[in-house]
Amino acid sequence: MEGMDRESDLPSPLASPSFDPLVRRALDLFELHPQRRWTVDEIAHALGTSRPVLARRFVEALGVPPLRVLRQVRMERARHLLVSTDDGLTAISDAVGYDSEFAFSRVFFRHFGIRPGRFRRLHQIEATKMARAAESQRG
Repeated sequence: MEGMDRESDLPSPLASPSFDPLVRRALDLFELHPQRRWTVDEIAHALGTSRPVLARRFVEALGVPPLRVLRQVRMERARHLLVSTDDGLTAISDAVGYDSEFAFSRVFFRHFGIRPGRFRRLHQIEATKMARAAESQRG
């Protein structure tokens, strides 16, 4: 699909093997609470470590800082919600930690190179085409 993987060329941090236990615990927090407005200080505090230690361990393990990984986790969740639910953009933006639909749309566009509404429409068109093709093969 058009513009799908701009910033999302990084491998999914959630698909990474178990590596640094501190980073793994942070990823678990991001997955469980993507709607929370995390700061690096809050993440570090929740994990019982310092901000510099957390940042260093993320860069060593994944090559990027914690908030960039959080953004990637949020965008993966948003992409899933766009194709698997009928939730509106406001509800999805809230579910993935953005204060407004505008802010969410801006980050989604930077990440994938396509607006979330257009992404959803293109996915729906593609899914319809695939369903018709499957049906014509059966019948």
